[in-house]
Amino acid sequence: MILICDPAGRPAKEGFGLKEIINAVIQGVIQGLSEFLPVSSSGHLALFQHFTGNSGEAGFLLSVVLHLGTLAAVFAAFWKTVITLVKEFFIMCADIFRTVFKMEGNKFSWKKMNGPRRMLVMVIISTAMIVPFYIAVKPFEEKFLVNPDPIVIGVCFLIT
Repeated sequence: MILICDPAGRPAKEGFGLKEIINAVIQGVIQGLSEFLPVSSSGHLALFQHFTGNSGEAGFLLSVVLHLGTLAAVFAAFWKTVITLVKEFFIMCADIFRTVFKMEGNKFSWKKMNGPRRMLVMVIISTAMIVPFYIAVKPFEEKFLVNPDPIVIGVCFLIT
């Protein structure tokens, strides 16, 4: 058993109490309900954490864990599509390689893309569109992610 001490050297309470568990469940429900709606699940979690006093590194860690849970649920629900896209990515890379080095075999063509390849290209393009925003926000990342201000969250709600 490991005891954790506070800065004054007094033993901190061990484990989680009922309040922390209920808080985590409520945040899980917020994440689950808002993730697949056209609203910001991260923003709603940040607001809940701010108004309940759970922001900071512990709140950020819980948000990351909740988002990883969402990612796992999406992969579990769409595992066939994910596997198809991963296979198509490697096939597309080989086709691009053959096209660039003028080798024999299937060549990359914008006009003759199958469904999975078209979807993969759209995912790549839509992901690339966030890069300029990320570069612009990078200097403020720590302030926004770990302990965001409700005003900043509200402005981000308006943007998204």
